[in-house]
Amino acid sequence: MFDDPTPPVMRGDLFALLDPDPSAEALTPERISEAAQALARRVARGERAPGDAVVMDCLDQLVGLAAAAAAAADDDDDAGRAWPTLDRIRRRLSARSAAESRAPLPWRRTRERVIVLPQRRSASLVRAMPIGEGYFAMIREATPASRPPRADLGDGERPDTDDAALGPPALVPPVDVAFRLFRFGEAASDIRLAMHIGQEAGTYREVLCAGGGDRFAVLCGAVMGVFNQSGQAIMSGRVPGDKERAPGAEVTAIALEGDMLALNMRADAGRPVEMALLNIAERRGLPIGTVGEDASALALGDRCAFVVDGLNLVRVPLFDSGAEVRVLRLRPWFAEYPWRPRKLIAWGAGRLWVCNGDKIVLFDNGLDRVLGEVVLPQRVVDMSVRDAELCLVTYDPNHSVARITCYDLR
Repeated sequence: MFDDPTPPVMRGDLFALLDPDPSAEALTPERISEAAQALARRVARGERAPGDAVVMDCLDQLVGLAAAAAAAADDDDDAGRAWPTLDRIRRRLSARSAAESRAPLPWRRTRERVIVLPQRRSASLVRAMPIGEGYFAMIREATPASRPPRADLGDGERPDTDDAALGPPALVPPVDVAFRLFRFGEAASDIRLAMHIGQEAGTYREVLCAGGGDRFAVLCGAVMGVFNQSGQAIMSGRVPGDKERAPGAEVTAIALEGDMLALNMRADAGRPVEMALLNIAERRGLPIGTVGEDASALALGDRCAFVVDGLNLVRVPLFDSGAEVRVLRLRPWFAEYPWRPRKLIAWGAGRLWVCNGDKIVLFDNGLDRVLGEVVLPQRVVDMSVRDAELCLVTYDPNHSVARITCYDLR
């Protein structure tokens, strides 16, 4: 599935027409119609397959905008009618996404595991995915602070709590946070505690997790650990270059593929994010270079890495001197949903998978083509792809239950 060399016209294509690249040219109905005509010509030449009836009807309406605008050019009463038409098209495409959410997924379900989290309102799921024959889940719990926040923290140890989304520090109650990594086997009673990370009030640090093959990596601050599929630690230590880290330094994302661990690191507050690779077997690091100002999500592909940098998707070549960095606008492909900075991203089955929790968009390895888009019937909190298996994780906070469902992509 999604292997057709001429993918159909999709909603994301039309949203890209409605929200074109910023340029010196003014956004006008004529300009949108010209881009729609170019897409329609590609369909006529067989370079793109026709999409569903709703998408193609919306494309026809966009193609006809130029003629309608020209006819209304001399009529002051009709001059602004194109903009309500564009709004109706946008609403119709968004409604189409809502309708598709009621359709079953196009893959066959192969296995499922239900995980019950601690029965506390403060418990939440950080990451969950199958590794080897088992499942790994990182759980976060917050409890009232057992003591006042420490006053002896250095500049590099005290996180910034003056966040507009949280309010001033005085309104943020001090809490102790505990992260626990569990390894679950096939049997319901097969549960193993692999790691515990305790953080006192005022010392909160985000914990990043990534899985690859039969390994699972965890990073907190400058300390990281790698576990095998049985939940046993096979490597632990500090991030390379930690001694030279500035107070505002941070790791924004990690990805694991075989022996290769990729890290997106910001050397200091206000500086761009740079990527580095770490060979776990040889314990050697390799700097790659700058990957963006707001680089967050990260995945390793075929001789390349993919980074979500703000509203864009960036392809960074690895070990390929002749390749160039490619940038694709990601926002139009999720235009029917409120923009969420955090994206789920994975590479597998020869494709790149990007998810905002409600919808999955598939890209080829070179970011030359968008292969398809799938609206999910239920919101997911995590996604991973390994070989020919897609795993989606849903979480019910009312009952503290996470469900890991795997699908066969063949």
